[in-house]
Amino acid sequence: VTNDHHAGQTALHRMGAACNCGIRMEDPKFFKAQWIVKTDLKFEATKAHEGPVLLYPYIYFTTTPDTHEKPSAEIWRINLDTKKRELVRSMDKANMANGMVLCPPKPTESKTVIGSFFTCEQGHNKGMKARISKTTIHQDGTHTYEVIVEENGKDINFNSPNDIAVAPDHAIWFTDPTYGSIQGFRPNPPKAPNSIYRIDPETKEVKRVVDLGGDKDGKGCKPNGLCFSGDGKTLYFTDTMLDDRSIYGIPLNKKGDDVAPGAEPEHVVRVLPADPESDNAIPDGLKWVDGTHPPSGSV
Repeated sequence: VTNDHHAGQTALHRMGAACNCGIRMEDPKFFKAQWIVKTDLKFEATKAHEGPVLLYPYIYFTTTPDTHEKPSAEIWRINLDTKKRELVRSMDKANMANGMVLCPPKPTESKTVIGSFFTCEQGHNKGMKARISKTTIHQDGTHTYEVIVEENGKDINFNSPNDIAVAPDHAIWFTDPTYGSIQGFRPNPPKAPNSIYRIDPETKEVKRVVDLGGDKDGKGCKPNGLCFSGDGKTLYFTDTMLDDRSIYGIPLNKKGDDVAPGAEPEHVVRVLPADPESDNAIPDGLKWVDGTHPPSGSV
């Protein structure tokens, strides 16, 4: 967002204040991250659900659906300086939006563009197709919308795209669990197995790179958050089913455009709450943080 270290830290501090949450640290070295500080900046309840993406001074996020009987998720933004909230995409246009991620900037991009982000749109039985979209934000505050890839009922079938990440080669990877079918707003039985897909950055060709199988009595691996290791050699993803609550890693091939031949997901860690029956402490989104380089706010 900015190369200014102080401005980047300020933005991170304000994002941390936007939710009432705690931080659990598995490694004592993480305490050395000086950008985790207390702040008195508070926001009103926002129904924030997924995202968020930071294009300073704005933070964009999707909201928690009010109901699954009709499309009810929205995309909002908050001005971190003024605290002003603004609706970006309404229920009838947001298409049950879920995870979001910043787009890599392009050298040829217009100077009037602040930045862009990709969104997982889950779709809905009320005539809305599942898709991956791109939203571009301009200096005058307007937004440009573009569909990157969309299900077609033939060779491209999605369940309910959940979360999204951009690989070092700028390819788009996203998870596609069957939550939409389980929650009743997507086709049941599901159209496809629980999967992770890759979208080629040049051709926009979509390919299933990880097949995690179908459901049995509504159960099965539910890929959710995902990220890449700092060296780009490993893909990590979460399984948010209550009976697993785990993070997995899978090695990529030398080109980084697919998983390594014959590779299978390897269990990394299981996240359990103090009460095993609790639905808290479910590993959801993932972000790779290089412990030797504290975040500066740069993208």
